[in-house]
Amino acid sequence: MITLDIGCGQGKTPNSIGVDITKLKGVDVIGDIHNLPFKDCSVDKILCYQLIHLVDNFMRAMEEMHRVLKKGEGKLLIEVPHIKGLDAFRDPLTKHFFTVATMNYFTVNSGFRYYSKARFKIISRRIIFKNRWCGWLEKMVNLRSEFAEHFLAGNLKPHIHWELEKE
Repeated sequence: MITLDIGCGQGKTPNSIGVDITKLKGVDVIGDIHNLPFKDCSVDKILCYQLIHLVDNFMRAMEEMHRVLKKGEGKLLIEVPHIKGLDAFRDPLTKHFFTVATMNYFTVNSGFRYYSKARFKIISRRIIFKNRWCGWLEKMVNLRSEFAEHFLAGNLKPHIHWELEKE
Protein backbone atom coordinates (compact mmCIF):
# COMPACT_ATOMS: atom_id res chain seq x y z
CA MET A 1 0.00 0.00 0.00
CA ILE A 2 1.46 3.34 -1.06
CA THR A 3 0.63 6.24 1.28
CA LEU A 4 1.86 9.77 0.66
CA ASP A 5 2.15 12.32 3.45
CA ILE A 6 2.15 15.53 1.42
CA GLY A 7 3.58 18.55 3.20
CA CYS A 8 4.87 16.33 6.00
CA GLY A 9 7.67 18.66 7.09
CA GLN A 10 9.64 16.99 9.88
CA GLY A 11 6.61 15.09 11.19
CA LYS A 12 6.10 12.38 8.59
CA THR A 13 3.43 9.79 9.36
CA PRO A 14 4.96 6.33 9.98
CA ASN A 15 4.82 3.91 7.02
CA SER A 16 4.27 6.69 4.52
CA ILE A 17 6.33 8.42 1.85
CA GLY A 18 7.04 11.93 3.06
CA VAL A 19 6.61 14.53 0.32
CA ASP A 20 7.52 18.15 0.84
CA ILE A 21 8.77 21.09 -1.20
CA THR A 22 11.78 21.42 1.13
CA LYS A 23 14.37 18.79 2.09
CA LEU A 24 13.92 18.19 5.80
CA LYS A 25 14.49 15.24 8.09
CA GLY A 26 11.78 12.68 7.26
CA VAL A 27 11.13 13.96 3.74
CA ASP A 28 11.61 11.13 1.24
CA VAL A 29 10.61 12.92 -1.96
CA ILE A 30 11.03 16.57 -2.80
CA GLY A 31 7.93 17.56 -4.71
CA ASP A 32 5.35 20.27 -5.22
CA ILE A 33 1.66 19.49 -4.61
CA HIS A 34 0.88 21.26 -7.89
CA ASN A 35 3.05 18.80 -9.85
CA LEU A 36 3.50 15.54 -7.92
CA PRO A 37 6.34 13.28 -9.12
CA PHE A 38 4.16 10.13 -9.20
CA LYS A 39 2.44 8.21 -11.98
CA ASP A 40 -1.29 8.42 -12.66
CA CYS A 41 -3.42 6.12 -10.46
CA SER A 42 -0.38 4.85 -8.53
CA VAL A 43 -1.17 5.87 -4.94
CA ASP A 44 -3.53 4.19 -2.45
CA LYS A 45 -3.80 6.97 0.12
CA ILE A 46 -2.83 10.61 0.54
CA LEU A 47 -2.55 12.45 3.83
CA CYS A 48 -2.73 16.21 3.36
CA TYR A 49 -2.83 17.80 6.80
CA GLN A 50 -2.50 21.54 7.38
CA LEU A 51 -1.33 22.27 3.85
CA ILE A 52 -3.96 23.04 1.20
CA HIS A 53 -4.99 26.34 2.78
CA LEU A 54 -1.40 27.50 2.15
CA VAL A 55 -0.93 26.47 -1.50
CA ASP A 56 -0.93 28.88 -4.43
CA ASN A 57 -3.51 27.02 -6.50
CA PHE A 58 -5.99 25.00 -4.45
CA MET A 59 -7.87 23.65 -7.49
CA ARG A 60 -4.65 22.48 -9.16
CA ALA A 61 -3.56 20.78 -5.92
CA MET A 62 -6.87 18.88 -5.70
CA GLU A 63 -6.61 17.82 -9.34
CA GLU A 64 -3.03 16.65 -8.89
CA MET A 65 -3.89 14.55 -5.83
CA HIS A 66 -6.86 13.14 -7.77
CA ARG A 67 -4.56 12.25 -10.69
CA VAL A 68 -2.16 10.11 -8.64
CA LEU A 69 -4.82 8.32 -6.55
CA LYS A 70 -6.08 4.90 -7.64
CA LYS A 71 -9.54 5.06 -9.17
CA GLY A 72 -12.44 3.89 -7.01
CA GLU A 73 -10.29 3.04 -4.01
CA GLY A 74 -7.78 5.86 -3.56
CA LYS A 75 -8.37 7.74 -0.31
CA LEU A 76 -7.56 11.38 0.40
CA LEU A 77 -7.51 12.62 4.00
CA ILE A 78 -7.45 16.40 4.36
CA GLU A 79 -7.35 18.58 7.44
CA VAL A 80 -7.43 22.38 7.43
CA PRO A 81 -8.32 25.17 9.86
CA HIS A 82 -12.01 26.09 9.82
CA ILE A 83 -12.75 29.63 8.67
CA LYS A 84 -14.32 30.49 12.06
CA GLY A 85 -11.14 29.67 13.98
CA LEU A 86 -8.17 31.89 14.69
CA ASP A 87 -5.84 29.28 13.13
CA ALA A 88 -7.37 30.12 9.74
CA PHE A 89 -6.09 33.69 10.00
CA ARG A 90 -3.04 33.37 12.25
CA ASP A 91 -0.63 32.03 9.61
CA PRO A 92 0.42 34.84 7.24
CA LEU A 93 0.87 32.25 4.46
CA THR A 94 -2.85 31.29 4.42
CA LYS A 95 -4.38 31.81 0.98
CA HIS A 96 -7.64 29.82 1.14
CA PHE A 97 -10.42 29.44 3.70
CA PHE A 98 -12.68 26.44 4.28
CA THR A 99 -16.12 25.51 5.62
CA VAL A 100 -17.62 22.05 5.98
CA ALA A 101 -19.17 22.43 2.50
CA THR A 102 -15.96 23.23 0.58
CA MET A 103 -15.30 19.67 -0.65
CA ASN A 104 -18.88 19.40 -1.96
CA TYR A 105 -17.60 21.19 -5.07
CA PHE A 106 -15.59 18.07 -5.96
CA THR A 107 -18.48 15.58 -5.78
CA VAL A 108 -20.25 13.96 -8.73
CA ASN A 109 -23.55 15.66 -7.93
CA SER A 110 -22.04 19.12 -7.55
CA GLY A 111 -23.58 21.81 -9.69
CA PHE A 112 -20.10 23.23 -10.15
CA ARG A 113 -18.57 20.69 -12.56
CA TYR A 114 -16.84 23.47 -14.48
CA TYR A 115 -14.55 24.31 -11.53
CA SER A 116 -12.56 21.09 -11.70
CA LYS A 117 -12.48 17.63 -13.28
CA ALA A 118 -11.45 16.05 -9.95
CA ARG A 119 -14.33 14.03 -8.49
CA PHE A 120 -14.45 12.50 -5.04
CA LYS A 121 -16.99 10.76 -2.86
CA ILE A 122 -17.12 12.23 0.64
CA ILE A 123 -16.71 9.30 3.05
CA SER A 124 -16.68 11.47 6.16
CA ARG A 125 -16.57 15.11 7.11
CA ARG A 126 -16.22 16.38 10.65
CA ILE A 127 -15.22 19.36 12.66
CA ILE A 128 -12.45 18.65 15.13
CA PHE A 129 -10.96 20.79 17.87
CA LYS A 130 -7.27 21.08 18.65
CA ASN A 131 -8.01 21.82 22.31
CA ARG A 132 -8.13 18.48 24.15
CA TRP A 133 -10.91 19.53 26.53
CA CYS A 134 -13.36 19.97 23.62
CA GLY A 135 -13.97 16.25 22.94
CA TRP A 136 -17.56 16.30 24.19
CA LEU A 137 -18.29 19.45 22.19
CA GLU A 138 -16.85 17.86 19.05
CA LYS A 139 -19.42 15.05 19.26
CA MET A 140 -22.30 17.49 19.64
CA VAL A 141 -21.12 19.80 16.85
CA ASN A 142 -20.89 16.95 14.35
CA LEU A 143 -24.52 16.01 14.82
CA ARG A 144 -25.37 19.13 12.76
CA SER A 145 -22.05 20.47 11.45
CA GLU A 146 -23.53 23.01 9.00
CA PHE A 147 -25.58 24.57 11.79
CA ALA A 148 -22.82 24.39 14.40
CA GLU A 149 -20.13 26.00 12.27
CA HIS A 150 -21.99 29.30 12.48
CA PHE A 151 -21.50 29.40 16.25
CA LEU A 152 -17.88 28.34 16.66
CA ALA A 153 -15.64 30.60 18.71
CA GLY A 154 -12.07 31.34 17.65
CA ASN A 155 -10.54 30.11 20.90
CA LEU A 156 -11.81 26.54 20.31
CA LYS A 157 -9.40 26.10 17.36
CA PRO A 158 -11.85 24.35 15.02
CA HIS A 159 -10.44 22.42 12.09
CA ILE A 160 -12.17 20.36 9.40
CA HIS A 161 -11.20 16.79 8.57
CA TRP A 162 -12.40 15.08 5.38
CA GLU A 163 -11.96 11.57 4.10
CA LEU A 164 -12.54 11.48 0.36
CA GLU A 165 -12.48 8.63 -2.12
CA LYS A 166 -11.59 9.05 -5.79
CA GLU A 167 -14.63 8.46 -8.04
